Amino acid sequence: MKDAELVGECLRRMKEAVDVPVTLKHRLGVRSGSGGLHDARGYDKESDTDGYHFVSNFVDTVHELSGVEHFIAHARCAVLGGLSTTGNRTVPPLRHEEVHQLALDFPKLGFSLNGGVETVDDALEHLRRGTVRGVMLGRAVYKNPAVLATVDRLIYGDCDSDRKERMAGEHEQLTVATWPTDGWRVDDRWRERRSYFSLHDDGGADAAACVTREWVLRRFAGYGDAVLRQRVGELEKHPKALGEARGLCKALGGMSYGVRAGNRFKRDLEFGLQGWTKRLLAGEDAGGLSFSGLITSCVAGLGEQGVEDMQTNMEKVLESEQRRRSLARGRKGGEDGNDGEDETLDTETCAGEY
Repeated sequence: MKDAELVGECLRRMKEAVDVPVTLKHRLGVRSGSGGLHDARGYDKESDTDGYHFVSNFVDTVHELSGVEHFIAHARCAVLGGLSTTGNRTVPPLRHEEVHQLALDFPKLGFSLNGGVETVDDALEHLRRGTVRGVMLGRAVYKNPAVLATVDRLIYGDCDSDRKERMAGEHEQLTVATWPTDGWRVDDRWRERRSYFSLHDDGGADAAACVTREWVLRRFAGYGDAVLRQRVGELEKHPKALGEARGLCKALGGMSYGVRAGNRFKRDLEFGLQGWTKRLLAGEDAGGLSFSGLITSCVAGLGEQGVEDMQTNMEKVLESEQRRRSLARGRKGGEDGNDGEDETLDTETCAGEY
């Protein structure tokens, strides 16, 4: 960001090389020095490379040189020196108003707001102001994928009946989706493979909506079984690594967020994989491993309250999350100099755009 002309030139060449829109994700400024931690928390005036005047000139210069028309602004400064990567996502104070002001000052350009948005409701508050074109979530979704359960209804106006109509008939037959080029690494090479996600279940049409964490896990487990069937040889060759199985399990980590006894879910996944290793080393055929069975046992291991949370509609905020948000609002009301935000999550993935 300190060299807006260089950024503009890089983006210009990118636009010349591709046929898709080129956008820029940036912060509101840059601060440097070993005292960055203190500066980021307590500064009360602009510096030469941080402040609204700086970021406004940056956007203007980059647009003029490159023609880029959409900017994704992370509403914090970046501190170079004195702060870790994690610290840079949580310590510098949020400055959402500056992002909205950029959108007002550059009405011909598009801006998406990034940083400190934890829920779809938070995103809507920014979108309803009519300035920014989009809001981005990333770590909030990575930590708790269920946060996106309300996107269809709140952002796009979709209701349950609309979803059921779109999915009508899928419960009547095994529906298989194929991705022929989502490469898997084999013998230090990338090659094509087929993977499957079954939408079939005996639960009837209502089950197709996939509205609970348990349903998401069941659907994904079916996909996991299909993946592992394609990788039997690799599982038997590397029984201690179980790379494919561990990759599948990692994708599920956020589904137990906020669930009572949720940490037990991740623990039992690891114990289950260790059990697979023992079975394979004992000579058992990898074809007998069931990812669906592993997931089912891990859900059951949560106990009555945990299973109840897993079976709760994802649009309903779980009790533990309600308490966390209540505490966050309390801290927000008692804080000064942090834009009223209790920021714990960064954002990266687009959740909605008007």
